[in-house]
Amino acid sequence: MSSGGDRHHVRPRPSDVTMPRNRSLPGPTVMPDAPLMSRLSNLATPLVLDWIEAVNEDDFDSFRQLFTEGAEVVRGDRLIHGRPSIGAWAAHEIFAIRLRFTPIDWQEAGAEVAVRVAVAGDFDPTGLPDPVVILLRFTLAADGIGRLVVAPVGAPIPGPAGF
Repeated sequence: MSSGGDRHHVRPRPSDVTMPRNRSLPGPTVMPDAPLMSRLSNLATPLVLDWIEAVNEDDFDSFRQLFTEGAEVVRGDRLIHGRPSIGAWAAHEIFAIRLRFTPIDWQEAGAEVAVRVAVAGDFDPTGLPDPVVILLRFTLAADGIGRLVVAPVGAPIPGPAGF
């Protein structure tokens, strides 16, 4: 673990030896197991874990309340601004197709948390990689999630350099 509060966790090998920190979030070779979810609870803030659990448990009301009133979601070239608009977006693009997120690995740097997740749900996977993996980058505020960027792994993500 490095100094400065910057932490990164990667799924352990079968021998339960943690792999070294890798800021590039390498491609997954196996799906994470329950112990990873347990370690994910060690995040500096529970907001990200609460967000994943709200999605996975179909808890739309809790999901919406995790965002600040003026929060933003960036998905591709689309900007969704404000809790009501984020709720409408999530109702259609997350909850209607029963998305489920399985964390693969994550890293934290101050108020920024990036989580790479495998995605499952009621959508047509034709032409998509198996597993479908996306990167979620959260910017946290004192009163909730201030910004969420949803991007394919490897896509450039707007925001602070070096993360």
